[in-house]
Amino acid sequence: MKKIILFGALFLVFSGWADQTNAKTILNAPYIQQMPQLPRGCEVTSLAMLLQHAGVKVDKMTLAEQVKKVPFRQNGLYGNPYEGFVGNMYTFTQSGYGVYYPPFMN
Repeated sequence: MKKIILFGALFLVFSGWADQTNAKTILNAPYIQQMPQLPRGCEVTSLAMLLQHAGVKVDKMTLAEQVKKVPFRQNGLYGNPYEGFVGNMYTFTQSGYGVYYPPFMN
């Protein structure tokens, strides 16, 4: 799964990068609503849109379940978004922050 995600993201980001300095590219990616299931899940929602555009059959909830989670705060330290999703992406009633790309690779 991580190889598919990496390949899809890199392909879409870098295809035609060098020869289009001022050009715009509008992708015909599917629109997936983040709400109401993932109030803080913009990362997994946008990744699901990107992957579906690339032909990968995956939904935002599957990605949300599979990404590693880390506590928002533990022993006085805040969670590291390079290690997993910090906090709770499913609600605004509990603390949450986000996630960077490395946890999606695992």
